[in-house]
Amino acid sequence: MVRTEVEKPTGSFARRQNQTRTVARKVQQKKRIDLVSHLIYQFTLLLFKATMTHTPPVFSAAQALRSAFLPRIQTHARRPVTGSLNVYKLKRLNHSERQPLQHRFGARAQQIPWPKIPTTPSLKAPRDEAIRHQRVHIVEEDGSIGPAIPLRQVLGRFDRTEYSLVELISPSENYGSICKIMSKRTLREQEYARSRTSKPKPAKQIELNWAIDPNDLENRLNQMESFIAKGKKVELILTSKARKRKATEPEAQKTLAAVKEKIQEIGAIQSKKMQGRLLGHVQFFLEGKK
Repeated sequence: MVRTEVEKPTGSFARRQNQTRTVARKVQQKKRIDLVSHLIYQFTLLLFKATMTHTPPVFSAAQALRSAFLPRIQTHARRPVTGSLNVYKLKRLNHSERQPLQHRFGARAQQIPWPKIPTTPSLKAPRDEAIRHQRVHIVEEDGSIGPAIPLRQVLGRFDRTEYSLVELISPSENYGSICKIMSKRTLREQEYARSRTSKPKPAKQIELNWAIDPNDLENRLNQMESFIAKGKKVELILTSKARKRKATEPEAQKTLAAVKEKIQEIGAIQSKKMQGRLLGHVQFFLEGKK
């Protein structure tokens, strides 16, 4: 009987086997580490989602373990929870911002015989908390008027730094206080325009000496005509000046006649009657035709 001897592995072959076993152990160890890391990620994501939504978690622990062992799971491809919440919040903000400020206060009021709404409020119109009525109607951007709503609710619905609630019409038996949300910049511009138009323009004053030279008199009367043509009021004064030659009565009468003739020539209107006496202090209050 022939015995066959099994060839023992040589030294190099044994080393290769040991290296192969070492690599296999490292691969298995790496898989276990990856598995634990994936489980930690699943539980962390589950906890974070439950915290953000204030609702019980959707995934159970069994589902998390099952997903960990499934190959090529698409968990990493899901959108982050924070991103979806931000998108939803942004959409809600955009929806409210597209609405006009006045449309947030409810439906349109029923048909009421509304008065004519002024385009600009009066200078003494109450604003914001100065409005004494607890319920107000809001004039919308298209001119329609909404139902009566609490004043406190209105004041909390717009930016108080940029806008102001202004009362346009006081309440009556048929309706409450009618107000409008207006830009503070627009209100300042309206007040400035009113202040400029409400102030009376000062009259141009022209002073003549009774003994004025005929050429100087003609120039001053032409200046008066220019002011009247521009729509300005003129106060013409005839008086005796100190350190000047005093005119005789005929000279004074001639000067006065020249002034009256010029007034009649240019068609100026005397807003007041002539005041004063000859060789004294005489005043003419003149303005153009309206």
